[in-house]
Amino acid sequence: MSTARAKPVRDTADHPSLRAGRFSRSRLELPLLIVLLCSLPSVAREPVAELRARADSAQGIECAKLCLETAHALIEESFFRLRQGDAAAAQAEVQDAIGYAQRGASESMAWKKHRKETEISLGRLERRLTDLSHLLEVEQRAPLESDIALLEQLRLQLLSSLFDLKAEQE
Repeated sequence: MSTARAKPVRDTADHPSLRAGRFSRSRLELPLLIVLLCSLPSVAREPVAELRARADSAQGIECAKLCLETAHALIEESFFRLRQGDAAAAQAEVQDAIGYAQRGASESMAWKKHRKETEISLGRLERRLTDLSHLLEVEQRAPLESDIALLEQLRLQLLSSLFDLKAEQE
């Protein structure tokens, strides 16, 4: 006769967590979760005016980061303005965003820090401007296309400075 013991078979109908699917939720878990989520502070984005003020007063590599954050916020604001039907205000927001993007890129190249992150951020701005241009009529796209080309040129300058630095280090 074999002395090997057979493993006990667990009946899933008897186990409370397996009876009602993968997990069992008590009656107190859902209200507790709702109370917890409602008590968390809401994460509000910083207003564009405050971002502009912080970016204008910043210096060094912090200036580059803040300028790019401001540029992203201004592009999003231009989407809002365009949806409201104010194409002139949207174009003004885009021009301001391009100015902040140029300043951020130049600070990043000057300090030789965070150039790859800056290049990625400029790429996101470029894609977002492309999305914005698709909302405009064909005749209104010319200024945005030149802004998109300018962002592409800034990205290429960042990449070339990044690879020149690597060549110097080798």
